[in-house]
Amino acid sequence: MVVNPAFAYLADRYHLKQVAILGVCTEGEPSPEEMQKLVDFARQRQIKYILFEETYSPKIAQTLAQETKTQTLTLNAVHGLTVKDKESGKDYLKVMKQNLENLKLALEA
Repeated sequence: MVVNPAFAYLADRYHLKQVAILGVCTEGEPSPEEMQKLVDFARQRQIKYILFEETYSPKIAQTLAQETKTQTLTLNAVHGLTVKDKESGKDYLKVMKQNLENLKLALEA
């Protein structure tokens, strides 16, 4: 499960199924009914990780993770690197390596 479908190309390329949390609603956050459907979906499929892009607020992912007793992992599309990130040594390759580690963890679950 992902907060938004920012990595849809990756899912398509590697034949992964993604369920975008923000894709179930047409406005900002899922309604209580939509959130319950997501909780039910995650529980039925025994999902272990909720993935979210670092540039989005983690609030929805954290709420869903709390309700389903799962964990959150981040994916970074790189376009959101801050000056602070760059000063701390983050660059494209380091970010993609971390993405790979997080995807590997999520897919092995």
